[in-house]
Order: sequence, then structure tokens, then C-alpha cells
Amino acid sequence: MALVNSGPEPGWYSDGTGGNRWWDGERWWDAPPAPVPPAPVPPAPQPGRAGLSRRRAVLAGIGAVVLVGVGLGAWALTRPGGPEGTPEAVVQELVDAQLAGDCAAVEAVTTDWFFDRQGLTCGDIESTAEWLAELGAEFVVGDTKPESESRVHVAVTITSVNEDAVERTFTVVVEDGQWLVESDS
Repeated sequence: MALVNSGPEPGWYSDGTGGNRWWDGERWWDAPPAPVPPAPVPPAPQPGRAGLSRRRAVLAGIGAVVLVGVGLGAWALTRPGGPEGTPEAVVQELVDAQLAGDCAAVEAVTTDWFFDRQGLTCGDIESTAEWLAELGAEFVVGDTKPESESRVHVAVTITSVNEDAVERTFTVVVEDGQWLVESDS
């Protein structure tokens, strides 16, 4: 059973000698104790942010920026009036042209730098097509990783009859309003 304090209410009372003493409800003091400063009042929540901690608000802001960036990147790569086709389609065209030994088609989907850098000739394209046919090579165009609005990396897996697999990455750029393969690695 809890004891109930039956003493006087806190305040000043005569000490019986002509002086006064302070009763705080639990004990007597010659002078009242120093007041305890009130607890700080937390700042009022910002309008529209009720219930969100600062950390959650920051994380939500970062998430929104990332989503906007991804959305803008996707829009830039597919918007009307943007480059013709898609990077994946251009890489697939290059693969198909390479397998067919079609030099003109390879030149149509690559930059001048692609041919010049590698020192390619139409004879090279034709002999490579024969070699790929002997290997039974198959190409699978895979993931696309944008580097910028006009530069994208496209992964390609190449397998042969003996099941060897090689990963290549093609860099595709916008040149004269269309996607063209610039390099592979």
C-alpha cells in the first residue's frame, strides 16, 4: 500500500523562532531550492513534414532525386525527336551485319572512328563472318548502362559451339541524330 503525504502544501511556513522556512512537500529548506529550468521545447514540426524525422526527410529527398534522374535518363533515351532507334537495336544490327559479312551494314551502324581505330576493311568483316560461322557463335545483347544522355554501354555475351562464353561491352553514342557503335571492349 502506497503512503500518502499528509503534510502541508509546499510553501513558506513559520519556523517558530520568528523566521520562515520553505516546505517543498518533502522536506524543509532555509531558502527554496533554485528553480529547475524547464525542459527545452522541441521545435515545431515543419508544415507538410509532420511525423517525419530529419533523417527520413533527407532520405526521402535523396530517393526523389534518384528517381527523377532515372526518369530523365529514360526519357532522354526514348523521347520523340531524340536519336533514332535504341542502343540495343543498333548493337543487334551490328551483330547481324557482322555475322552476315555485310560490310556496308557494319559501316552504317558504326562511327568512322570505330573502323579507323581498328583499321578494319571490308575483307576483315567478311573473313570474321566466316570464322564466326565455323565457331557456331551466338550473340545475346544484354544490359544497357547509360553513361550520359548520348553515350551508353551495351553488354553482349558471345557463345560458341564448345560453350565458351565471352562478355563484350559495346559503347554506343549519338552521332548525327542516330545511335552508332563507337567501340567495343
